[in-house]
Amino acid sequence: MPDNAVKHKKMSFVIVERLIGMISSGELKPGDRLPPERQLAEAFHVSRATLREALSAMEVTGIIDMRVGEGTYVTNMDIFPFIQMISRLFLRDVSMEDELLELRKLLEMEAIRLIIQRDLPPSELDVLRKIVDRMEQSLFIEDVDAGVEADVQFHQTLFVLSDSYILQSAGKCISSIQESSVRFNRSKILRDTNNMELLYNQHHLIYKALLQRDETMAMRMIGKHLDFVRQMI
Repeated sequence: MPDNAVKHKKMSFVIVERLIGMISSGELKPGDRLPPERQLAEAFHVSRATLREALSAMEVTGIIDMRVGEGTYVTNMDIFPFIQMISRLFLRDVSMEDELLELRKLLEMEAIRLIIQRDLPPSELDVLRKIVDRMEQSLFIEDVDAGVEADVQFHQTLFVLSDSYILQSAGKCISSIQESSVRFNRSKILRDTNNMELLYNQHHLIYKALLQRDETMAMRMIGKHLDFVRQMI
């Protein structure tokens, strides 16, 4: 464990970077139990509150599993490719909302790439069509809660259709935060009722691009959708 003081305006990010580096190098392995919080806080020369902030961020992304009364463990899934993909997010001095949206963008773009690779028949993509149909229905009856539920389910279904254990596990880890994020974001976005139709159209075009196996269009639309959400909030 490190014995030098960590000095940075975002110390929790530095702790995450250090721990990710230890996992990547093999110093910490899947299934290993991390030292107790007090010991880790002393090793990094930070408060336990700062340490918990770092550990919470790692738990959200599925890198560690914090078990009440048992300790904190490095997850057993094959996380190295996942760590490579997301580690840069923790080094940015941005809000948690921006981080979550950027994380979602990375994960969902990877999910779309894998869905296209699988060359799924239209029947297997039909689940997305039904979700988009429910989103359209919520638009007509102005049911925000139904729109939120369909929105969250659409993005979670991308992970399922990717057939990637890593992405599905990551999706489950952020699902509760994602639902809160979608609900919060929509409450802001829908102050302008025209935006509800824009959100529906964005999801419809993502589905259409997947149906046509147009990876470029699907990638562009998921990026445009999440960039729109970021801009509106």
